[in-house]
Amino acid sequence: NRLFVNLLVPAFMLVGLAANPAIAQDKAKAEHKATNTVKVLHDDDRVRVVENTTKPGEMSANVARGKRVVRFLQGGTQERTYADGKKEKIERKTGEVRVQGPDKQAYFLTNIGKTTIVTYLVTIKEPKK
Repeated sequence: NRLFVNLLVPAFMLVGLAANPAIAQDKAKAEHKATNTVKVLHDDDRVRVVENTTKPGEMSANVARGKRVVRFLQGGTQERTYADGKKEKIERKTGEVRVQGPDKQAYFLTNIGKTTIVTYLVTIKEPKK
């Protein structure tokens, strides 16, 4: 029994050490998972129209976005985070309209304010060849 216990305890410790990096990787992936609500209003081969609702603490998908027009139905404070770790704080006002993109690199947006941000977003799709 003693031999069995002496072998079993180190084995469990090794399994725990091996699983720890995998758990950390899963946590990192979960941190970048989109939690906002996207309601598709229209989608065809030319444009995609969505209403995005992001509650405080929620985030958008980590993607590079195409050419788009964004209207902020409800403004707020966002933080844009790029893959290299660079962060940018952005204030958006209710009623503000912006033409943006296409983006050069992927990023995700996090609502760091106290209000829910609602956007009406029209993404212009590239013509298929």
